[in-house]
Amino acid sequence: MYFLYYAIDRISQKKVRGIIEASEYSDAYGKIIDIGYIPEKITQLPKWFPISLFRTKPHMRINEIVEFLEAIGHGFNAGIQITEILIDYRNEIGRKKAQAAVQAIIEDLREGSSFSATLKNLGFFPQTVLSFIEIGENTGSLGENALEAARRVKFTEELKGEIKKAMIYPAFVMFSILGSISIWLFVVIPKIASVFKALNIKLPSYTMALINISNNKTLILYYLAGIVSFFIAINIVNGLIRKFFGKEHFILRLKDSITMRVPVVGRLIFYYNAFLISSFLSALIAAGLNISHALVIIGRAINNAIYYQVVEKIRQEIETGSTLTEAFRQHASLFPPMFIRYLLVGERTGTVDTQMNYIATIYRTKVEDILKMIPKLMEPLLITFLGIIMVGMIVAVFSPIYSSISKIMEGM
Repeated sequence: MYFLYYAIDRISQKKVRGIIEASEYSDAYGKIIDIGYIPEKITQLPKWFPISLFRTKPHMRINEIVEFLEAIGHGFNAGIQITEILIDYRNEIGRKKAQAAVQAIIEDLREGSSFSATLKNLGFFPQTVLSFIEIGENTGSLGENALEAARRVKFTEELKGEIKKAMIYPAFVMFSILGSISIWLFVVIPKIASVFKALNIKLPSYTMALINISNNKTLILYYLAGIVSFFIAINIVNGLIRKFFGKEHFILRLKDSITMRVPVVGRLIFYYNAFLISSFLSALIAAGLNISHALVIIGRAINNAIYYQVVEKIRQEIETGSTLTEAFRQHASLFPPMFIRYLLVGERTGTVDTQMNYIATIYRTKVEDILKMIPKLMEPLLITFLGIIMVGMIVAVFSPIYSSISKIMEGM
């Protein structure tokens, strides 16, 4: 049964309302008290009532997940009960979907679920976070593990942000180039073409081609729409293949294999995956996870189909008796020599987590250096591209004019 309740928040004294599932009225009253509210009115809802339309769907954004984990970590380390931490945090969140997520966690914990199981049921927490929380619950270090999970999520998101930031400038320059070309094609060329027609000037083939392109605005728009639709369709197909066939599908492997051969981009993928794997391996081993389970989680975190397949093969080789270094050496072309060297030292000294942390620091720096270099490499290429296009259009426009003036001068 579901009950609609009106209540007062015990901490903030704000009036709230919501829907709660319970076996009877007294059970609903007790649950509302447990989640930190003072009930004012409770009404049983009829069975036909569309509950899903009136309940906010629980969800958290990445930045909210980080803040949530930090609140759990600091509060737990301070000795505060987890439900009290959650009640306080719920009152600080502004977004309703995030409030609903915390509310759902509180209710599940009151029902006797474990914290890790509750987070898993929500469906939006990354697998890495779930693993850290589960290990923390089993080892009595939930506070430290929650903070480490927050650091890892923040770390990865910051790097993704840097990648996006590196592409902003090239995208802006390309947009400016397309804008300049559009002005010439749709504004300047038609006016000059009308002058050529009025003067009855004989035009060379390349000038006629430019004028024909300018006159077919609808066709150009269709082509542009087709190109945009093509890339959107690729992303949609890519997502569907990942969802229904998994990351190891041959189409995804082919796409990623081609991408990895692109200059600069391939090097960025090479260093980024070295950073990602070493970073997660360090954190998960330090948290107490065995190698095989750690590699399963790392595989889920990797988007590149080639590296996903390699990590899966490494896991299988370890389970059949290979050492970590031997398994990685079988795929040495996809990992820097330094990565494998540090891994070997870590296995010999029992400090794999520490050595992988060193490697993660090294290759994060390399990734950041490449990201800083990309705009500098793209700028001269884009400017050269714009220069070639503009010079071509200028020649096509002024060549007939120059020819006509030359003929006039010869006739004088």
